[in-house]
Amino acid sequence: MTYSDRDWYRSTPRRPSFFDNPFGWSWRLGRMQGITVRLHLIFIIFIVAEILRHLQSPWLWWVVQGQLVLFGMVLLHELGHCLACRRVGGQADEILMWPLGGLAFVSPPRNPRAFLITTIGGPMVNLVFCVLAAGILLLTGRSVPINPLALGYGVDVVHELYVVNYVLLLFNLLPIYPLDGGRLFQELLWLKLGYQRSTLIATQVGMVGALLLGCLGLARGEWLLIGVAIFGFLTCWQERQMARAGLEETEPWAAGYDFTRGYGGLPADQSAGGRKPGFIQRRQQGRWAKRQEELRRQEQEVDRILAKVSREGLARLTRREKKILQQATEHQREQDRHVGRRD
Repeated sequence: MTYSDRDWYRSTPRRPSFFDNPFGWSWRLGRMQGITVRLHLIFIIFIVAEILRHLQSPWLWWVVQGQLVLFGMVLLHELGHCLACRRVGGQADEILMWPLGGLAFVSPPRNPRAFLITTIGGPMVNLVFCVLAAGILLLTGRSVPINPLALGYGVDVVHELYVVNYVLLLFNLLPIYPLDGGRLFQELLWLKLGYQRSTLIATQVGMVGALLLGCLGLARGEWLLIGVAIFGFLTCWQERQMARAGLEETEPWAAGYDFTRGYGGLPADQSAGGRKPGFIQRRQQGRWAKRQEELRRQEQEVDRILAKVSREGLARLTRREKKILQQATEHQREQDRHVGRRD
C-alpha cells in the first residue's frame, strides 16, 4: 500500500469544472477530408472585437473581408499539416481554430523525416497561394509589397490573399518553437543530433526569438505579437524542461501553436455521456495516464524513503531523499488545507 492509499492522504474528489479544460470551449463546424473542424469561443470574440474596432472606419468591409480570408487560409494551412501527416502514415483527426493560429492535432510516425514532412505541409499551402496571388498582381500591373511591417488590408480579394498568405508564411517560419519554423529547425537538427539535443538547442533559440518578438510587439503596440511571444517563451521553456528530463514528445502534437501542455483531462470512462472520446480527449487522456504513472512512481519512492527512515533514522538520508520527503510533506499539507477549506 502506497502513502496515497492511506486515510491521512485522501481527499474528496472534485467534480470536473467548465474551466478545467479551456480547449473545450469550442463548437464543431463540420468535417473536411474526414477531419473534424472546431471553432474556439475566443476566436469568435477576437473576430467580433476586430470588426467592432473598425466599425466607424471606411475600411470596415475590407476588415471583414480580411478576417474571412484569414480564417480560410489558417484552416487550409492546418489542413495541409493533417494531409501531410496522413501522407507519411500518421494520424490526423481534428483541427481547432484558435485566435493565435489554428491547431492541427497530428500524430506522425516517430522519426524526424515524418515530423519534417508533417511540419512543411502547412507553410507549403501558404507559399502556393502567396505565389499565385503575387503572380496575378504582377500580371495586372500592380505592385507586390515586401515589407511585412508595412502591410495593411487589401483593396481586393487577390491583394488580400497575397497579404494574408505572405504574413502567415513569414510568421509561421519564425524560429520560435513550436511555430513551424521552430519545429523545422528542431527536426533538421534531429536528423544529426538526436531528439533530446536538438530540442534543447531549438528551445533555446526559440526563447531568444520570443523575447525579440515581444520587444517588437511592445515597440509597435501589437498585443497579439506580445501574446504570441509570451506563450512561445513559456512553451519553449516547458519543452526544454521535458527534454532535460529525458522525456520525449510521444503524444500527438499540435502543428501550429500548441498551448495544450499543462491542461489536465479525464479518463475515457468519465467523459460526458459515455461517448467515444474525440482526438483532443484522447490526447488529454494520454496526459492523464502519464501523470498517474508519474505519481505512482513518486509514491513508491516516498514509501522507500520512509522505510529507510524507519530502519536507519533520518540522519542516513541523502540530500536528494530529504528533498523528496520534504516535497511530499508540503504536498500533504496542501491537501489537508484543501480538505479543511471544503469542510
